[in-house]
Amino acid sequence: MFSGSVLRNQAISVAEGAEQLAQQRPQPSNGGLSDNGASHDLRGSLLPAAISKPTTPHPIHPTSLRTNNSPAQRRPHGRTSMAHPTHTQPLPLPFTPIPRCITSLRAGNFLIVLDAPSRENEGDLLILASALTPSKAAFLIHHTSGYLCAPLSSARALHLGLPPMVPPEANSDPNRTAYTVTVDATDEAARAVTEGERGMTTGISAMDRSTTVRVLADPRAEKAWLRRPGHVVPLVAREGGVRERRGHTEAAVEFARLCGKGVEERIGVIGELVQEVGDDGEEEEEQVNGTTRAKGRRRPEYAHATGMMRAEACLRFGRKWGIDVCTIEDLVKYVEEEEGKVS
Repeated sequence: MFSGSVLRNQAISVAEGAEQLAQQRPQPSNGGLSDNGASHDLRGSLLPAAISKPTTPHPIHPTSLRTNNSPAQRRPHGRTSMAHPTHTQPLPLPFTPIPRCITSLRAGNFLIVLDAPSRENEGDLLILASALTPSKAAFLIHHTSGYLCAPLSSARALHLGLPPMVPPEANSDPNRTAYTVTVDATDEAARAVTEGERGMTTGISAMDRSTTVRVLADPRAEKAWLRRPGHVVPLVAREGGVRERRGHTEAAVEFARLCGKGVEERIGVIGELVQEVGDDGEEEEEQVNGTTRAKGRRRPEYAHATGMMRAEACLRFGRKWGIDVCTIEDLVKYVEEEEGKVS
């Protein structure tokens, strides 16, 4: 074993050697900081740079202005994340600008149009009458109430012999929607608009209803081209359009006009979007005969799909199918900015 005196002598020798090394160490030239931004004491240990005051202040990096109080800028363990921006990015508008809606409609696509929450608070699938093919009619019928309406002008209704369903003074509809008598195309008219490809059957199928709508928008059509009653419901729009009445009826005719359609062809087709199984955000599937079961459920829950689609569900539906969504309010603003207000 070593004696106490030997241990003391060794400790003294080590301390003296350390002091001699410290005196021989070259002093840093940058104000007491080494190349890695730390200062040395005489014992050779590294101290944080903040303890020693540099002669030249460090430049302030923009990221140093971030606060650690923002949840979006903190990592789960409390350190500031440098990957997040320091400013709030504006969220994109949820609705499609009206000029883009016009372009899309003109190309034969569907459009979802929402009215005010204080009115019907519903979204309608809308398409130009001239663009309603049988397959598009099937899509429209499947995803809406199936009650297809064809908005048109009062002049067109008069030309085709479409009187009001009830006298105007007897109309008790909450929004005073101007229904006319229902119609189907005649067999001869169907062959005329399809160039002899097909005639009419009962009038209720997607193919028959698409043909009826095309007859309504055909400039050659006369009263005799339609049979009454039928399975398509014409609606008469107000002369002032959406600037006079902010309804889906006027929106359809207004959009047809903005798309450049002639007076006889300013006819649209609309159907109210209804809730579907899975409208809560969960995607579910089912066959037409109902034999396919929804994932995680014994059967589709139709109890939650009995109402109409509201704004959020309409936006979700539009994203799913790639359909633009707009509001009648935006359409009114666009028309007033382009053409002025109606006195």
